[in-house]
Amino acid sequence: MRIGKTVASQGLRHSAGALVFPGLLAAAALVQGFYPEWALPLGLVFFILGFPHGAGDEQAGRFIAYSAGRSGAYVLVAASIGALYIVQPLAGLTFFFGLSVWHFAREGEFAGTAGSWAIALLGVGGSMLFQPQMTAAILSSAIGAPIPHPFAALLAILGATGLLLAIAALVRAEARGSEAILTAIAVAFLNPVLAVGLIFLTTHAWPVQWSQITRYGARTVLNAVGLTSIAAAIGASVLVWAVVQGILAISMAAAIAFALAMPHMLTERLDR
Repeated sequence: MRIGKTVASQGLRHSAGALVFPGLLAAAALVQGFYPEWALPLGLVFFILGFPHGAGDEQAGRFIAYSAGRSGAYVLVAASIGALYIVQPLAGLTFFFGLSVWHFAREGEFAGTAGSWAIALLGVGGSMLFQPQMTAAILSSAIGAPIPHPFAALLAILGATGLLLAIAALVRAEARGSEAILTAIAVAFLNPVLAVGLIFLTTHAWPVQWSQITRYGARTVLNAVGLTSIAAAIGASVLVWAVVQGILAISMAAAIAFALAMPHMLTERLDR
């Protein structure tokens, strides 16, 4: 874990998300306060808005749309992960959370810093630390079974570790310290789905997307991610509709969603 990089050196890479984080956090809090029934749908919207950051294929200095071959490989890996989740939901959820921490903490200019680790750990475990009953209920729906107490305790420990790292990063004026504190505030007070969606969008998806745009240009990025992003948004909307209509169990929808997200996290790290 790298420490000592000051906030003044952050530059534009993370400002793409950091500059809007306070405003979106305040807006999300207002929506939840006045219209609590909209908290979960707004969280899902945040997730969908973040889809484009992983919808293109970055290889050897190029950023292009996924080829048919790589798309097929992606779906095959996703199907394998989905099968694991269906057979062993808790194992699948553990794999997803572990990969998410690694992916969030190791991505970007400030990969491996205390602030990045704080955001990653709070994003995965912070809601269980501050709102254990609501978080356990949501995760139980996602796996179709009660969450074991040791698993919940582990998530809370991860969240507490993230909180300590966030405080340390802020006190030392290290990179992403303020973002980490905002992350802690989000998981402490917002609906868990809304909090994690907001964190995903502002601390990860938008900074990565901005980096792609600065490296390759907006037109190249749009050409690379456009169709895939639209397809992903439509697919997510269909999943939500199917759950609301009672056609699809929440646990099955979670299996599909998590399975389709994980190959991106795996290939992003393996390709570098």
